Amino acid sequence: MLKPAAVEAVEARVRAWLDECAKQTVAAPQGCPFRYYGGSAQKVTWKILEYPKLVVELTGPTTAQVGTPYETQGKVQVSGTTTYFGASSPFTEEDGFTVAGVVTADGDTIAFRPTAN
Repeated sequence: MLKPAAVEAVEARVRAWLDECAKQTVAAPQGCPFRYYGGSAQKVTWKILEYPKLVVELTGPTTAQVGTPYETQGKVQVSGTTTYFGASSPFTEEDGFTVAGVVTADGDTIAFRPTAN
């Protein structure tokens, strides 16, 4: 059974990773759980509107599996400009996303490794 402080530490680590993903200015941030699929996008910005609610299950003494049930997925907003046939137009869309991965603990250090989407 994970202590509440351990779950909070895992949630903080995953949020920090998601925040780094949201700082990227590309349509498909590498190794991240969200992407924009529409056309050629420029000036892309991401904003996390809602962080996902995580389920954390111990898989060993220092490891845990992290996942997001569909009902508690996060929400992200993507904005930018698309170009079709030489004409540029702005876009803003919202999409849901889930998180999956493995957390390892080494003393007070928590590491999160996302599972490939």
